[in-house]
Amino acid sequence: MRRIRWLIFILLHVVLFTTTSCTFLDNIPNETGILAQELSQKNMRTKSNQQKKILRLWTFHTGNEFDYFQSLGQEYQKKNPNIEVKVEYIPSNEYFAGNKLLTAIASGEGPDLFFVSSSTIQKYVQAKILRPFTNEFTPALRSDFTPESLKDVTFNQQIYGIPFEIELLALYYNKQMFSEHGLHPPRTWQELIQSASVLKTETVSGLTIEMDGTIYQNFSWIPFFWQNRVNEFTSDSFKKPEVAATYSFFKQLSDLGLLNRHPSRSATDIGILANGETAMQVTGTWNINSIEENYKEIPMGVVPLPVPLGGEEVTIAGGWKLVVNQLGEESKLASQFAMWAFADDPKRPLEWCTKAKFAYSPRKSVMKAGQSMFNKGFRKEFTEKILATARPEPRLPENINRILAESLQNVLIKNMDGPTASMLASKKLKQIQK
Repeated sequence: MRRIRWLIFILLHVVLFTTTSCTFLDNIPNETGILAQELSQKNMRTKSNQQKKILRLWTFHTGNEFDYFQSLGQEYQKKNPNIEVKVEYIPSNEYFAGNKLLTAIASGEGPDLFFVSSSTIQKYVQAKILRPFTNEFTPALRSDFTPESLKDVTFNQQIYGIPFEIELLALYYNKQMFSEHGLHPPRTWQELIQSASVLKTETVSGLTIEMDGTIYQNFSWIPFFWQNRVNEFTSDSFKKPEVAATYSFFKQLSDLGLLNRHPSRSATDIGILANGETAMQVTGTWNINSIEENYKEIPMGVVPLPVPLGGEEVTIAGGWKLVVNQLGEESKLASQFAMWAFADDPKRPLEWCTKAKFAYSPRKSVMKAGQSMFNKGFRKEFTEKILATARPEPRLPENINRILAESLQNVLIKNMDGPTASMLASKKLKQIQK
């Protein structure tokens, strides 16, 4: 017991004090094999004489999305009276940037189910925290998922998560502001700068995009590297002039005071644009239902992300994956629930993608069942103009994610110039890629 507590203390110490100025999702170091092994022995104890099994699902989702998971749990309990699914809300700042999830898992009180992204799944696999779904994925089921979505959750031929959505980034804008100034939605980086400069006032920012140093910051800025044909995050790649030019574009946005440095809420929330706080906002498909339900009177539009002159039109396709904590007492039951929720009847994932929120599905059967929904309102813009340009979120190791986030902070917050930021990132990448 003393050894386990000591290992937990060391792990949490690493999370709290050895990260860079950027904070990351439950920063689990790779050297966690011993910890995982000992925690496994501790957590495999069973509850004596307990008739009803409890499955705990931790989520950061709010509103309709939270309600969806609650109703999902209630539906499952009706079919399985001996199982209760408790959906527990964890604030997004704790889920994304704190150590609450790690602390809970380390103490043996972690959830049975939780969510990971392409950029965070690897560290949980390396820590031996996740239960594989490999045996549950029949050949027929595998063929229903896109190859890219399964590749995203596969390590050493083992499937460790269930992808259930595909979310795209785009540029939303206030139509009225643009019309009053005789502007059209920006198509290039230069037009983006010009429009933001014209529309910026003392109370309205030109552009809102994530700047908080978390993994979502990387997700938001990576497409701009791709547009400039920076396709690899390696030391050699970051020596190219296109990388310095991309950072310089970011710095220009910052130097001209065009960025919303103090948004009133999460940069993922379209309410920032709807409430007139900003003229443009880089955010995703997940906001469409909110626009239709809460802001339908606000004149907003959506266009593909602006590109550099001669650049490639591309956006990023992300999305969460449901995973099971194999160190939990009910990991087998949790796995069965996860498969039922998102890998069985297309009806349930379709409700997620069309009613709880809007997202595309990585399952062909779900896309076919919901095809009539994908051409309504804002969805049509994404389906016809943006979807074909989407590229999967890269599954970068945590140390590369940290270097990328730090380099963005150097430019956006610390006023570092583009060439210096790119060369510094290149040097750090070289140290870990030897």
